[in-house]
Amino acid sequence: MTLSVLLSWIALSAVITPNNDGMLYIEAARLYQEGGFAAASGLFDWNGFARGFVSANIAWTAALTGLELEHAAFLLCLLFIAGTCALIVSCCEELFPGTAWWAVVAVLTIPSLNGYRDYILREFGAWFFVFLALYLLLVWMRKGQRRRILVATVAIVLAAMYRPESSIFLLLLPLAMLLKQPEWLSAFRNPRFTAAVLFVALVGAAVLWGLSHWVEAIGRLTERSNPFRETSALTSSVELMAGILPKWSAGEAGLILVVGLLALIPVKLLGTLGLLVVPVLTALSRRSSIHTSPGLFLFLAAFLLHLVLLVWFVLERQFMTSRYVTLASLLLLPLAAVGLKQLFERGPQWRWSIGVLAVLLMISNVVSTSPPKTRYLDAANWLSTQALEPHRVSLETPDVAHLVGWSFTQAARGMNSRDEALAALRAGQLDLLMLEIRTDDSQIEQALLDEGFELVARFGDDRQRTVLAVRDGPVE
Repeated sequence: MTLSVLLSWIALSAVITPNNDGMLYIEAARLYQEGGFAAASGLFDWNGFARGFVSANIAWTAALTGLELEHAAFLLCLLFIAGTCALIVSCCEELFPGTAWWAVVAVLTIPSLNGYRDYILREFGAWFFVFLALYLLLVWMRKGQRRRILVATVAIVLAAMYRPESSIFLLLLPLAMLLKQPEWLSAFRNPRFTAAVLFVALVGAAVLWGLSHWVEAIGRLTERSNPFRETSALTSSVELMAGILPKWSAGEAGLILVVGLLALIPVKLLGTLGLLVVPVLTALSRRSSIHTSPGLFLFLAAFLLHLVLLVWFVLERQFMTSRYVTLASLLLLPLAAVGLKQLFERGPQWRWSIGVLAVLLMISNVVSTSPPKTRYLDAANWLSTQALEPHRVSLETPDVAHLVGWSFTQAARGMNSRDEALAALRAGQLDLLMLEIRTDDSQIEQALLDEGFELVARFGDDRQRTVLAVRDGPVE
């Protein structure tokens, strides 16, 4: 856990502004401090309950620690990541005794987790509580004590507060009971235990029901999430692809699209595992050395449940990011720990090489070699000296607004495109427009000058990006 905190600290030391989602959560946390949960959740146009809950957590952390909201958000995420790492190591030791140190190596070198250590994400809370539930279920399957399964249920409900789709892991509870046969049957002979399980389940169901707010919202969500409905985005994409493909393959457009989309999942999974795919495959290739304990089946079931979510998501949204696949890669870390141990036992002479490689992987995943985004700092410092009202300024990037201390959702003024913002500037609805271009894109600058706009300031850095401050007409 200490090493995880250290890696997060290294990653955060180079941060100038949080990620876009993080800035939204910080702004919502500020709204929570001013107007409560309704104000915070109202900032988001979808999934407002879960996002508002994360923002409330940030506000609570700031109140408890006395930190600024941004620092409180990073602290909260740092603790969630460290806790997740510790729980994964504990799960590995429960599944395969003697693999704890190899689990430490695996969890600290996996790219999918280290790559997000400088982010503010609600996934961190979901991952922490999912692995807390898994650990409690593993211990319950070995030692018993019914309160553990009750706490595991609460943990999954809390995970769903951060990511509602985490509620699918409630299916792990009956599976754990089945795997623990026959002890689980006797547990339900106790009326108090049965009542407690039903109470927690009902509370969880009520919370998840509240995430959708109203029955109408559930209906809209169900209709929207059906990738096979007649007017779905998937159907539209198939029709579009059929018009692009050669005529002899146009009839297979649906198959080509679906297979291509589904292929994103294993491709992203391999990317999130990085070099750890080698020990995972090593463990799978030597199945006889893996103790097929009930706990391992529980982890594999969690992996498959998350895989179902990924399939639904990629067919509905038609894209996949590494962030959504990360939980799947984390669920494979017990196999990675076993594989690392096997590789070490087969080649002990490579112990120093493995150690050096692990350290290099840890550092490479958290140390950024890219130049800092100083253009945002320079632009924010300049903007703070201008006597301008936030609602009279349009910003293409939220980073500058965040650094100045403005509400970037207000500063953007709902502009959907650069042309719309330029039209508002020309019409006198805005006093200033700050847009971001490539440093070598001189055509945009010349086009702005030709249209009569004034470039009053420019801010560049070594990332070959430039922020331009644009006004209508000459500066007086």
